[in-house]
Amino acid sequence: MVYKIGICDDQAIDREYIQTLVREWAKQELQDIHIEKYSSGEALLFAYETTYFDLLLLDIEMKQIDGVTLAKRIRQQNETVPIVFISGYSDYLAQGYDVAALHYLLKPVKVEKLYEVLNRGILQLREEEKIIVIESGCVTHSIPLKQLRYIEVQGNYATLNGEKKFRIKRTLKEIEQSLDETFFKIHRSYVVQLLWIQKATRKEVILKDGTVLPLARGKYDELNQQMIRLL
Repeated sequence: MVYKIGICDDQAIDREYIQTLVREWAKQELQDIHIEKYSSGEALLFAYETTYFDLLLLDIEMKQIDGVTLAKRIRQQNETVPIVFISGYSDYLAQGYDVAALHYLLKPVKVEKLYEVLNRGILQLREEEKIIVIESGCVTHSIPLKQLRYIEVQGNYATLNGEKKFRIKRTLKEIEQSLDETFFKIHRSYVVQLLWIQKATRKEVILKDGTVLPLARGKYDELNQQMIRLL
């Protein structure tokens, strides 16, 4: 499994330094990772509208949107993603508890401490991870449910749509057995990840990436109720 890690710091030298340490940790721990770097809280929030992260490393002292405010905004969308604060001062330590931060690291970041925190974050992710196992060709894939945006079913075949697409031979009933409460059947041919919904009308559902899907007649109220329960 590839873990997606976001680094947000308005100082380029600090972004590069943290990225280097994370890559060295991944190599040492034999972890597959993908790193995205952002120079501002605004840039990260914009990206968060159409993607996900398994773990976030946030600087606190940033212009406009600081790290604490950024974390609070992220928590409105995701209550569980591990967040690690990085700061040159200890003054903000108490605010880390407000957003259930995984840890608070002081600059200059110590290699051993960062490695310890990253290992804890991965352990937490593994304990919470929900996956769907599929076979595509001769390869078996374990896909985290949070990576799926929607599933389209045509007869005995289903297309799983996320950052990648997988077409598999499986019925909707079979797939639903592997899903959790964050998924909702909006149409006889579509199941959508509720966390990816941007807007819903009585005729269609619009996802955060701009995808428009049909909403079956009579499903609107039930969909809204399910979304409210998820909040």
